[in-house]
Amino acid sequence: MKSKRMIVALVFVLIIVASAVAGGFALRHFVLPDAAPEEPASEQPGVPTEKVDRLDDAAAYFEQNSQVLETIYAPDSPSTMTEESASSELRSRGFGDCVATTEYSMDGEYYEADEISSSSSSKHPTYECTYITPDGDAWTIMLYNGMIMANPIAYNLGQNSGGVMVIVSESESVMSYDSASNCFFRTIPNPDALKVLKVDRIDAATLDSLTPDRIGGQL
Repeated sequence: MKSKRMIVALVFVLIIVASAVAGGFALRHFVLPDAAPEEPASEQPGVPTEKVDRLDDAAAYFEQNSQVLETIYAPDSPSTMTEESASSELRSRGFGDCVATTEYSMDGEYYEADEISSSSSSKHPTYECTYITPDGDAWTIMLYNGMIMANPIAYNLGQNSGGVMVIVSESESVMSYDSASNCFFRTIPNPDALKVLKVDRIDAATLDSLTPDRIGGQL
């Protein structure tokens, strides 16, 4: 199993090459009016000493381009999903025919994408699958720390003339995962770094209706 440093941004998914795999993003620190102040990265509870420097690096990167709402050490998160629960979640949203894969262990170790099992109790920080609409538009569906997001590949690779990638979320925030520190970052991306298109629910029916032209008209 090889080690690989990758910041995977749920909302800042930077599109991939022809294979349609997604990348990362940047954010700046932000405290919601009613939220407790964010702890410095080096003081995040649960993060092992050997990962503190890597966490500080990742935090600095996100703080440049987004409002950081929350930093979560993956093994301590109650929201990470088992392969079984991830499969069930995708099926309930109309993505049951998609092949879902995962690339990380709960220790943050990277391995080649492996298809998940609908009966496995193994947990992973991230899951992804590709969904093709009846019109032939491709989407990457992401489940990071239990939060679902969707990357409109057809739009970002084809009709996006603004130069800023678009991600679809059920809130204004997105979830990213940094494997080096093994932490999640929930952020609100700066508009010039990543555009978030908010919808009530991410499911097959919603994505089928979000044609590239309609996405462009809603931004």
